[in-house]
This record gives sequence, structure tokens and C-alpha cells, in this order.
Amino acid sequence: MNPLVTIVAPAYRAARFVRQCVESVLAQTYPSWELVVADDGSDDGTPEIVESFRDPRIRVLRLPHRGLPALADTYNAALAAGTGRLVAVLEADDWWPADKLAVQVRGFEDLPTVQLSWGAGAWVDVEGRPLEVQRLAPEGSGDRRFSTDELFRLLLREYVTSPSITVMTRRSALERIGGFRQDGSSHYVDFPTWLALLARNPGAALWHDHVLGCWRRYPQQTTTRFGPRMRRERWRVVREVVKRLDADALQSVGWSPTLARANWAEWALGCGRAALKSGRHGRAWRLHAEVLRRGPSARHRAKALAGLAAAGLRVDLPGAWRRVRLRLRGR
Repeated sequence: MNPLVTIVAPAYRAARFVRQCVESVLAQTYPSWELVVADDGSDDGTPEIVESFRDPRIRVLRLPHRGLPALADTYNAALAAGTGRLVAVLEADDWWPADKLAVQVRGFEDLPTVQLSWGAGAWVDVEGRPLEVQRLAPEGSGDRRFSTDELFRLLLREYVTSPSITVMTRRSALERIGGFRQDGSSHYVDFPTWLALLARNPGAALWHDHVLGCWRRYPQQTTTRFGPRMRRERWRVVREVVKRLDADALQSVGWSPTLARANWAEWALGCGRAALKSGRHGRAWRLHAEVLRRGPSARHRAKALAGLAAAGLRVDLPGAWRRVRLRLRGR
């Protein structure tokens, strides 16, 4: 029997995009799903558009507008309204390829220890035109299995489970941590939730080398508007998640003072890169200088030296190199 998938879909003023979002769910080759759209007080007709789809598997929760600081509550309202054993996230301005659910459900059914799976995400522009396929997880090609503690430590270095529209989890794993969370953040839910889930649910995580979501990038999007602030929050998120873990969970993910220092260094390097990109060369210099002084590994210190050179030259060298690579790939 096909397990039911609850699709948690937060929405706010998404009238321009939500029809494509819902249609991508209706187009899924995997039929056993329920879509719960949790609308955060939209005044642009978003809930009415969703309600125009006459499919009993689609529901709309009309919530009062509470904004980003209550985003976890919005997610959890949708989670509570569903009953699926598996849970997937789909923001209302994004959409899925037709085989997304089929690919991931099969992974959970084949390996009962899997707690979370994710895959590649396709970036598209405001009109839905393709920009770039983002594959952040393993090197090489092909699907790969991680242990949950391995993925936890990987997330400390790089947010490989972005975009969250590619993620699927077990409901039982989410319920074990009290549902979606916003530890240390007022702007996003996915990063603190996945960290806590991986720490509290030992088992396996699956990476699918397959596009599992189309993520729209445009100026009004939360990630675009608050990206630098969200990067600055990442260190605080990790500290708050770790603070709430018991001794067994901390031991299971291998948390240690060394890992804490490495996480701080990754955070500082990320903020330094963001400062370079935005032209704040003084801040970029200070952050990279601090990593050079306190960085726990030769790799961190080498990146800090490169950042100092870029800040001194007042040129975003990492960004320039990335643009060259994309051009060579024909993107």
C-alpha cells in the first residue's frame, strides 16, 4: 500500500505563482498525497485560487497574518492538519517535477532506517525560466546514503539541504522534535528543523542525484530580501539547537569543542563571502582576519587568506571565479 505524503505548503501573497505550485502537485505520478496550504493572511486572492481546485486532497488553512517570526507555527498548522506518514515541504511560489514524490517515497520504502531525503534543486527566474541546477551534497554522481550524524556535521559546513522543497521526512521523526522549529532564527524554519531532526533520530539520510524541486528566485522572495541576515543567523541557530539537545543526542552527532570551533569558522567565512559580494570590504577583512587567527584547520586558514586578498583588492574573487565556472559550463 502506498504511504500517504502530507505536503506542507506555507503561503503568503503568492497569487502570481500558487496555481503552478498546485498544478505541479496534481501532476505527480505518485497518487497518495494530501496538500495542506497554510495561508498566512494573504490579501491577494491566494487562498481563493487554491480553493478553486476541486480535488478533495487539497485543503486550505486560512490563518491570521503573523509573518516570518511565526513561520514555524504556520508549518506546524499544516503538519497537524495532515495524517501522512511522510511529510514534504513545498513553498507556494515554487513547484515540483512530476516524479518528485515517486522518487523519494521509493527511497523510504526500500530502506526503513531513512529519516530524511533530499536532492538537487533547479533555480528558476520569476517567469520560471531555468537558471542553474544546484547540487550541493556529495561529490561525484549518483544517489548516496549518509548516516544522520554525518549529514548533521555536513550541514554545519554547508547548507546542503537547500532548497527545502526537495526535502522529505518521516512524520514520526518530526514529531519526536515537536514539529517544525525556529531555534535561533526569525527568518526561516528548515535549517534548525533539519539539524534537530537529524540529531534526535539516528538512522540514515538519502541524497538523490535528481532534480526534486524548482526554486523560484526573485527580488521579493524571502531568501533574496533577507539572505545576508539569514547567513548571520546560522551560527546562532546551531548554538540554540545544540543547547536543547540532551547528552545522548550530542554524543550521537559527535558534538565537541573542535566541531564547535569549525562551525564558527564556517559561519565567519560565509559572512565574509557575503560581505565581499555586497561590497563591504572592511567587514570582509575583519571576518577573514579573525578566521586566520582562530581558524581550527589549515583549510579554514587558507580560505581566510584568500578572503583577505579579495578584501584588500576590493574584488569579489570567489564570486568572479564562480561566474567563470558557470560560463564554462554554458549556464
